[in-house]
Amino acid sequence: MQRQGLQHYLTKEVFVTGSTFSANEAVHQGAAASGHAYGGGLYVFGNTASLLNTTLSGNSAKADGKAYGGGLFVKGEIVAHVTHSTIAANLADGAGGAYGGGISHFPSGSGTERSEQVVLLNTLLSGNDALGAAAPKGDDCYEKTYTLGNNLLSQDDNCYLDSSLASGSVIDQLDVDPQLAALASNGGRVETHALGSSSPARGTASCLDWTGEPVTVDARGIPRDGHCDLGAYEFRDRR
Repeated sequence: MQRQGLQHYLTKEVFVTGSTFSANEAVHQGAAASGHAYGGGLYVFGNTASLLNTTLSGNSAKADGKAYGGGLFVKGEIVAHVTHSTIAANLADGAGGAYGGGISHFPSGSGTERSEQVVLLNTLLSGNDALGAAAPKGDDCYEKTYTLGNNLLSQDDNCYLDSSLASGSVIDQLDVDPQLAALASNGGRVETHALGSSSPARGTASCLDWTGEPVTVDARGIPRDGHCDLGAYEFRDRR
């Protein structure tokens, strides 16, 4: 049996903004060969998805078999755009293998590439874990993940960033601690991970979404200025 957070199987595009998915589980118990779990926080299948100012935190995929994507799992001929979002402290834990504590899709096989595309922009991945008895892979993300630039990953093992969809050169911060606080109420209607005052995620975003449109507020509705921060939270010095 499997249970989990939000599943999207529809033929229409899904757009998620200003939201937080936390403490959800995808749990599958059964024979190791078939008891797999996918997408503890969000599982997208069948059509394009866009996440903006969204936090995936503290979600998990756990299985006696394989576990894919503690935070986000995508499947099928789809593109998932993840912009100005925070994916932190998620877990993939599979006795038969764990793939992508934060973000995952099915692995490529027999020399072929999967058709899924996860595209990151101005996004922060931190403190995600892939655990399991059989060769866990990719704490923050797993296999090819596309970058449009200005992303921060605290761990980039088994996460292959591909900039071929970007126009021009891109800059990402890899193996960097973003100095995130715990998920908490920081104002607004959703919980967020606040940034520390000296976080390297501050002032390094483009303030744009993947279509080139300005992103003027964070997940809480706090205005973003011309030096936007990465992720779903915009730091404000109240001194």
